[in-house]
Amino acid sequence: MKVDNSPLTGEVEPLLRSPECTHPEEPFETKNLAFFGTLCKEGRGKGIVINIGANTVMGQIADLAATGGTGKSPLRKELDRFVLIITVIAISLGVIFFLLALFVVKYSALQCIIFGIGILVANVPEGLLACITISLAITAKRLSEKQVLVKNLEAVETLGSTSCICSDKTGTLTQNKMTVENLWFDGNVIRGHSKEIKGPDFEYEYDTEDPSFKILHHTAMICSEAKFDISESDLKDPGFKYSTASVIGDASETALVKFYQPIEDIMKTRALYTLGKCKDGSESKMPFNSTNKYALSIVRQESADSIYCAYIKGAPEKVWKYCGRILYEGRYKNIDKDDKNNFDGVNLKFGKNGERVLGFAMLPLNKEEFYDGYPFDTSSPNNFNFPMENYIFVGLISLMDPPKDTVPFAIKKCQSAGIKVIMVTGDQPPTAGAIAKQIGIINLKTNEDLKELGYSPEEALQKANAIVIHGDMIVKAFEEGDEKGQEILESWAKKPQVVFARTTPAQKLQIVKSCQAIGHVVGVTGDGVNDSPAIKQGDIGISMGISGSDVTKDAADMILLNDDFASIVDGVEEGRKIFDNLKKTIVYLLTSNMTEIWPFVGLVILQIPLPLSNIFMLIICVGTDIYPALSLAYEEAEVDIMSRKPRKQSDHLVTARLLTHAYGQMGEIATAGGFFSYFVTMTVYGFPYSNIFFLLSVNCVNPYIDG
Repeated sequence: MKVDNSPLTGEVEPLLRSPECTHPEEPFETKNLAFFGTLCKEGRGKGIVINIGANTVMGQIADLAATGGTGKSPLRKELDRFVLIITVIAISLGVIFFLLALFVVKYSALQCIIFGIGILVANVPEGLLACITISLAITAKRLSEKQVLVKNLEAVETLGSTSCICSDKTGTLTQNKMTVENLWFDGNVIRGHSKEIKGPDFEYEYDTEDPSFKILHHTAMICSEAKFDISESDLKDPGFKYSTASVIGDASETALVKFYQPIEDIMKTRALYTLGKCKDGSESKMPFNSTNKYALSIVRQESADSIYCAYIKGAPEKVWKYCGRILYEGRYKNIDKDDKNNFDGVNLKFGKNGERVLGFAMLPLNKEEFYDGYPFDTSSPNNFNFPMENYIFVGLISLMDPPKDTVPFAIKKCQSAGIKVIMVTGDQPPTAGAIAKQIGIINLKTNEDLKELGYSPEEALQKANAIVIHGDMIVKAFEEGDEKGQEILESWAKKPQVVFARTTPAQKLQIVKSCQAIGHVVGVTGDGVNDSPAIKQGDIGISMGISGSDVTKDAADMILLNDDFASIVDGVEEGRKIFDNLKKTIVYLLTSNMTEIWPFVGLVILQIPLPLSNIFMLIICVGTDIYPALSLAYEEAEVDIMSRKPRKQSDHLVTARLLTHAYGQMGEIATAGGFFSYFVTMTVYGFPYSNIFFLLSVNCVNPYIDG
């Protein structure tokens, strides 16, 4: 029985279940557990329920997602700080000028209260809230045009502040579909580019008419049972492509049929061969199982010496064990030492690259012994009534879930912007490490590489600047206590290049928390239910729009409608730009504060009629300041915006430099212009500037009515 654990682990390859408890302490690794919420892809079995409700793995994920979550966003923290600064300034100036008016100018208590309120009003940028909200909405709209849906407006700026992205692998960095990567036959490694995807003008490394290629092609199709789940209407659709069509079969066989279909229709290829019959009348084939590690089919294929031919497909080392000959340039020759060395080298190379490798072999059966209608027995290798030695090794095919085309460039752009990208996946460490190297997350020697050079696991971890961490290592770290485990996890997270593999949902949550603990603003991307707790915990959660589960989308702050990791880079750029533009907006709004404060200062010190009333100031702040301030949201980004390092938590939205620029420079220039207009207007209406000063001391003018 095979189960699909992708809702929990994110990995789509069906996993074989068996009665043996292989990993008593690791529910995700042991082979005798099937989880609630997953699917049985093939076979059948009988089991007993051992956990229900919140005690199931799915229930534990739900609890983690419910209890996760972070505090305020970086923008909210900065706005709260700005509000505190403005509040302190406004109240301080309000109290000071209230006392000056009461004891120096000797106004009445009511006039002093009104005066103090005027100072408070002058210091508060009433249009700020509207400007920030609308600016964020403008940026969110701009991001939607780049296939990024923003659920939380504050998340726009948070993405710009992000210094670390914890990303899932399958479906986020990779295409979430197995494809043929390489072929090995005639002693050569051939890149397996798809005919349908690359088109007729592409220079392919393989020749479809080559005899060895043809034999490998037919062997792969005979040994595979996958088929396309399409209808006649699908074929008539002008936009139909086999590369994106639905297939009934496992991931490996799906990759094979999608590769060979554009070369020759797979059903046409299989129609050339008819399966033999067993004693009980069934077809002469044996499906793949984890014990034997190969699948076998015996088909009718008449030649001068044989009527039937046996074909096997499976683990390369297992298939090679049955072979005494090898296919070379369309002919068979005995395997020699060089062939063995070449096989071992290529198999190891494919494995290190994180590729899944399949070996193929064939054996024409002597027609004198295996006559027409021979009753084969393929029920079990113990009962085989045909030979399993001296097979002809046909070749190797390696399969891989390839990275998305845009991801390597997006990773480089993140790194140039000072953003650390950490891969957190449920896949095996070799595959995760290989993909990380392909896309640029890792470009140094890893701890696994150092172990091959003779270092102990502990020394390799300590010396390597690029590390691949297995989930079991996290479990062992926390066996020493939560504090010690967190300390170890944080030390790993500090490494320049990090990949976490074979992780559980709870471990993903721990990893995100450790990154936050060392000072990172963390963005978390993913698409599966297993990613939802970490996505909710991150400073900004990003879900895939196409492949993402509803649970993940609900927990996320941002959704990538095209499932493209590169869209995150667009979001980072927009986030940094809006932070710069908000600074400009705040400078503009604070500049008008000085033009509103100085008239009150002139009223107290120079005894001039008040140029601005409280109501008039509110009209200016809310009615006329907002529109020019909003234009700053459309400002283009600075040239170096994506080459800067991420904003540190000590780099605030409102700084002493910004306040000095707004109050001490721009505010004074604007105030000078305002007073010039004031004196000119008063002169025109019969109050020369020489007569305005200390006019209120004559007590002939009420500053709030006649002024």
